[in-house]
Amino acid sequence: CDERSARQSKQELLGCKVQVFVNNVPTVLSMVLDRDLICCFEDGSYRASPEELASLNLRPGRNALRYELVHPCNNDRSLSLRAEIHLWKSTDKIVVVDIDGTVTKTDVAGFGAEKLGYEYIHAGVCEAVTAVSRLGYRILFLTSRAITLAQSTRDFLRSIGLSNGGSGMPAGFGLLTTTERFLPSLVVGVRSADKFKTAA
Repeated sequence: CDERSARQSKQELLGCKVQVFVNNVPTVLSMVLDRDLICCFEDGSYRASPEELASLNLRPGRNALRYELVHPCNNDRSLSLRAEIHLWKSTDKIVVVDIDGTVTKTDVAGFGAEKLGYEYIHAGVCEAVTAVSRLGYRILFLTSRAITLAQSTRDFLRSIGLSNGGSGMPAGFGLLTTTERFLPSLVVGVRSADKFKTAA
Protein backbone atom coordinates (compact mmCIF):
# COMPACT_ATOMS: atom_id res chain seq x y z
CA CYS A 1 0.00 0.00 0.00
CA ASP A 2 1.14 3.58 -0.55
CA GLU A 3 2.12 6.00 2.22
CA ARG A 4 -1.26 7.76 2.22
CA SER A 5 -3.25 4.53 2.60
CA ALA A 6 -0.82 3.36 5.30
CA ARG A 7 -1.50 6.59 7.25
CA GLN A 8 -5.25 6.13 6.80
CA SER A 9 -5.03 2.53 7.97
CA LYS A 10 -3.07 3.54 11.07
CA GLN A 11 -5.57 6.31 11.83
CA GLU A 12 -8.43 3.87 11.37
CA LEU A 13 -6.96 1.43 13.91
CA LEU A 14 -6.11 4.09 16.52
CA GLY A 15 -8.28 3.53 19.58
CA CYS A 16 -9.64 0.18 18.37
CA LYS A 17 -10.83 -2.14 21.12
CA VAL A 18 -8.86 -5.25 21.91
CA GLN A 19 -10.55 -8.19 23.59
CA VAL A 20 -8.42 -10.42 25.80
CA PHE A 21 -8.99 -14.17 26.19
CA VAL A 22 -7.37 -16.39 28.81
CA ASN A 23 -7.42 -20.11 28.02
CA ASN A 24 -10.01 -19.32 25.31
CA VAL A 25 -12.35 -17.64 27.81
CA PRO A 26 -13.18 -13.92 27.28
CA THR A 27 -12.06 -11.64 30.12
CA VAL A 28 -13.33 -8.30 31.43
CA LEU A 29 -10.05 -6.55 30.56
CA SER A 30 -10.63 -3.51 28.36
CA MET A 31 -7.74 -2.58 26.07
CA VAL A 32 -7.21 -0.27 23.08
CA LEU A 33 -4.52 0.51 20.48
CA ASP A 34 -2.55 3.68 21.25
CA ARG A 35 -1.09 6.13 18.72
CA ASP A 36 1.86 3.78 18.09
CA LEU A 37 -0.61 0.89 17.60
CA ILE A 38 0.57 -0.70 20.82
CA CYS A 39 -2.00 -2.45 22.98
CA CYS A 40 -2.63 -0.59 26.26
CA PHE A 41 -5.32 -0.21 28.89
CA GLU A 42 -7.92 2.52 28.48
CA ASP A 43 -6.10 4.77 30.98
CA GLY A 44 -2.97 4.60 28.78
CA SER A 45 -1.02 2.27 31.06
CA TYR A 46 0.63 -0.96 29.96
CA ARG A 47 0.30 -2.96 33.20
CA ALA A 48 -2.75 -4.64 34.62
CA SER A 49 -3.68 -3.78 38.19
CA PRO A 50 -3.64 -6.53 40.86
CA GLU A 51 -7.45 -6.49 40.76
CA GLU A 52 -7.48 -6.95 36.98
CA LEU A 53 -4.99 -9.81 37.21
CA ALA A 54 -7.10 -11.47 39.92
CA SER A 55 -10.17 -11.24 37.65
CA LEU A 56 -8.47 -13.42 35.01
CA ASN A 57 -8.96 -16.60 37.07
CA LEU A 58 -5.54 -17.89 36.10
CA ARG A 59 -4.77 -21.52 36.77
CA PRO A 60 -1.39 -22.52 38.25
CA GLY A 61 1.42 -22.65 35.71
CA ARG A 62 1.06 -21.72 32.05
CA ASN A 63 -2.03 -19.92 30.73
CA ALA A 64 -2.70 -19.13 27.08
CA LEU A 65 -3.51 -15.52 26.16
CA ARG A 66 -5.14 -14.31 22.96
CA TYR A 67 -5.62 -10.67 21.96
CA GLU A 68 -8.33 -10.02 19.35
CA LEU A 69 -8.55 -6.67 17.59
CA VAL A 70 -12.19 -5.61 17.18
CA HIS A 71 -12.47 -3.48 14.03
CA PRO A 72 -14.76 -0.47 14.67
CA CYS A 73 -16.44 -0.53 11.24
CA ASN A 74 -17.41 -4.15 10.75
CA ASN A 75 -16.59 -5.84 14.07
CA ASP A 76 -14.04 -7.97 12.20
CA ARG A 77 -11.85 -10.06 14.53
CA SER A 78 -9.43 -11.57 12.04
CA LEU A 79 -6.41 -9.86 13.62
CA SER A 80 -5.23 -11.66 16.74
CA LEU A 81 -2.05 -12.70 18.46
CA ARG A 82 -1.04 -15.25 21.07
CA ALA A 83 0.93 -14.85 24.26
CA GLU A 84 1.38 -16.64 27.57
CA ILE A 85 1.03 -15.69 31.21
CA HIS A 86 2.29 -17.86 34.04
CA LEU A 87 0.91 -18.05 37.56
CA TRP A 88 3.65 -19.04 39.98
CA LYS A 89 3.57 -19.06 43.78
CA SER A 90 5.38 -16.31 45.67
CA THR A 91 7.40 -19.08 47.32
CA ASP A 92 8.53 -20.68 44.03
CA LYS A 93 12.26 -20.68 43.38
CA ILE A 94 13.16 -19.12 40.03
CA VAL A 95 16.31 -19.42 37.94
CA VAL A 96 16.76 -16.80 35.20
CA VAL A 97 18.48 -18.13 32.08
CA ASP A 98 19.85 -15.70 29.49
CA ILE A 99 19.17 -16.87 25.94
CA ASP A 100 21.46 -14.62 23.89
CA GLY A 101 25.03 -15.84 24.21
CA THR A 102 24.24 -18.31 27.01
CA VAL A 103 21.80 -20.74 25.42
CA THR A 104 22.96 -19.65 21.95
CA LYS A 105 26.67 -19.32 21.20
CA THR A 106 26.40 -15.62 20.29
CA ASP A 107 23.70 -12.96 20.54
CA VAL A 108 22.70 -12.21 16.95
CA ALA A 109 24.06 -15.31 15.21
CA GLY A 110 22.17 -17.56 17.61
CA PHE A 111 18.85 -16.17 16.45
CA GLY A 112 19.85 -16.02 12.79
CA ALA A 113 21.10 -19.61 12.78
CA GLU A 114 17.75 -20.87 14.08
CA LYS A 115 15.99 -19.01 11.25
CA LEU A 116 18.27 -20.78 8.77
CA GLY A 117 17.35 -24.17 10.20
CA TYR A 118 20.32 -25.26 12.28
CA GLU A 119 21.13 -25.13 15.98
CA TYR A 120 23.78 -22.72 17.21
CA ILE A 121 23.50 -23.54 20.90
CA HIS A 122 26.03 -24.52 23.53
CA ALA A 123 26.48 -28.26 23.97
CA GLY A 124 24.71 -29.59 27.05
CA VAL A 125 22.70 -26.44 27.74
CA CYS A 126 19.32 -28.21 27.49
CA GLU A 127 20.46 -30.95 29.84
CA ALA A 128 21.80 -28.38 32.33
CA VAL A 129 18.55 -26.36 32.35
CA THR A 130 16.50 -29.56 32.63
CA ALA A 131 18.59 -30.69 35.61
CA VAL A 132 17.96 -27.36 37.36
CA SER A 133 14.23 -27.67 36.63
CA ARG A 134 14.15 -31.17 38.14
CA LEU A 135 15.53 -29.72 41.38
CA GLY A 136 12.25 -27.82 41.70
CA TYR A 137 13.22 -24.47 40.19
CA ARG A 138 10.99 -22.49 37.81
CA ILE A 139 12.83 -21.54 34.62
CA LEU A 140 12.50 -17.97 33.33
CA PHE A 141 14.27 -17.26 30.05
CA LEU A 142 15.48 -13.70 29.43
CA THR A 143 16.21 -12.16 26.04
CA SER A 144 16.73 -8.77 24.45
CA ARG A 145 14.78 -9.96 21.39
CA ALA A 146 11.71 -7.98 20.38
CA ILE A 147 8.36 -8.67 21.99
CA THR A 148 7.09 -9.25 18.44
CA LEU A 149 9.39 -12.30 18.34
CA ALA A 150 8.16 -13.76 21.63
CA GLN A 151 6.16 -16.60 20.09
CA SER A 152 8.92 -17.61 17.67
CA THR A 153 11.39 -17.48 20.58
CA ARG A 154 9.15 -19.80 22.63
CA ASP A 155 8.91 -22.14 19.62
CA PHE A 156 12.70 -22.00 19.28
CA LEU A 157 13.19 -22.93 22.95
CA ARG A 158 10.73 -25.82 22.65
CA SER A 159 12.45 -27.19 19.55
CA ILE A 160 16.18 -26.96 20.37
CA GLY A 161 18.20 -29.80 21.76
CA LEU A 162 15.93 -32.51 20.39
CA SER A 163 18.26 -33.53 17.58
CA ASN A 164 20.57 -36.48 18.18
CA GLY A 165 18.28 -37.81 20.90
CA GLY A 166 18.67 -34.79 23.20
CA SER A 167 16.23 -33.98 25.99
CA GLY A 168 15.18 -30.51 24.85
CA MET A 169 14.21 -27.73 27.24
CA PRO A 170 11.89 -28.46 30.20
CA ALA A 171 8.19 -27.66 29.76
CA GLY A 172 6.45 -24.85 31.62
CA PHE A 173 9.15 -22.18 31.32
CA GLY A 174 8.47 -18.45 31.29
CA LEU A 175 9.90 -15.90 28.85
CA LEU A 176 10.78 -12.24 29.39
CA THR A 177 11.52 -10.05 26.33
CA THR A 178 11.97 -6.35 25.68
CA THR A 179 8.84 -4.32 24.95
CA GLU A 180 10.47 -3.05 21.76
CA ARG A 181 9.58 -3.99 18.20
CA PHE A 182 12.07 -5.70 15.91
CA LEU A 183 14.38 -2.88 14.72
CA PRO A 184 14.58 -1.00 18.05
CA SER A 185 15.25 -4.31 19.79
CA LEU A 186 18.29 -4.87 17.54
CA VAL A 187 19.71 -1.61 18.90
CA VAL A 188 19.01 -2.79 22.45
CA GLY A 189 20.60 -6.16 21.68
CA VAL A 190 23.74 -4.65 20.18
CA ARG A 191 24.25 -1.58 22.39
CA SER A 192 22.60 -2.10 25.75
CA ALA A 193 21.44 -5.69 26.24
CA ASP A 194 23.25 -5.94 29.57
CA LYS A 195 21.49 -2.80 30.90
CA PHE A 196 18.09 -4.15 29.83
CA LYS A 197 18.71 -7.57 31.35
CA THR A 198 20.00 -6.13 34.63
CA ALA A 199 16.94 -3.89 34.93
CA ALA A 200 14.60 -6.78 34.08
